[in-house]
Amino acid sequence: MRQKAGRSDSSFSEFIKDFQSRVWVTYRRGFTCLQGTTLTSDTGWGCMLRTGQMMLATALQVHCWNRGWRRNNHHNQHQFRQLVKLFGEGMEFPFSLQQLLKIGKEHLNKAYGEWYGPSTVAYVLRVCLDYAKEQSTIQSISPEININDFIIYTATDCMLFKDDIINAATVKNKLTWTKVLVLISVRMGLTS
Repeated sequence: MRQKAGRSDSSFSEFIKDFQSRVWVTYRRGFTCLQGTTLTSDTGWGCMLRTGQMMLATALQVHCWNRGWRRNNHHNQHQFRQLVKLFGEGMEFPFSLQQLLKIGKEHLNKAYGEWYGPSTVAYVLRVCLDYAKEQSTIQSISPEININDFIIYTATDCMLFKDDIINAATVKNKLTWTKVLVLISVRMGLTS
């Protein structure tokens, strides 16, 4: 095995396999106009929402399959496609841009096309996950994805309290733990 700057070819190969196994969500254009607007792209305002979608997709991958899961065979390719479907474009997809925007508008009075900050995205993702559980929409789209024992906890004012996490993770059954994605929103570089 050839060594290069302290790294082996196999470790680089493992990195590439891991990277290729992650869901990548970026700006899109040409989707149906958002209700009451002429917007058909999220370029320039959707970056935090897309970042949130990628973060949630990665957390769901780890939750459903484990951190070492790779998209390297037919079965895993199928699982990957099932996961990606959840983030499709349109109201029928539980973690779509349209669903996130609907929640932002209904809960926070955010306008379509308005930029979302980290705290807003964290809140919207949490509500979106809760809504998807209530509506059981995931089972009809991607039956292999189970979110029933997965929650999002959003820290308030960058404060994390151990008791709050324990209560959130054991809310239904004090004997077993629910997997928790903890989101602590920090906006850096601002002075006001």
